Amino acid sequence: MPTPTATDEGGGGHAGEEPLTGDIAAQVEAAALAEYPDATVVRLETDSDGVYEAHLETADGPEVTVEVDENFEVTGEETHP
Repeated sequence: MPTPTATDEGGGGHAGEEPLTGDIAAQVEAAALAEYPDATVVRLETDSDGVYEAHLETADGPEVTVEVDENFEVTGEETHP
């Protein structure tokens, strides 16, 4: 039987990723929304390689994953159709 992932548990992520909560979630959300102010946050999580991720749905349609470091600075982005 496969190992359950955050997707299987309703979190929407991959194995090794944990949902963010509290002050960390708020800071990651603020950093991501500073780059995409009209976006909607789908989920916030740790990435399997230790950075934070904000999964956003942009106002014009595409989904974007914004990577945020431990200093709450955006370090990368990936657009999904």
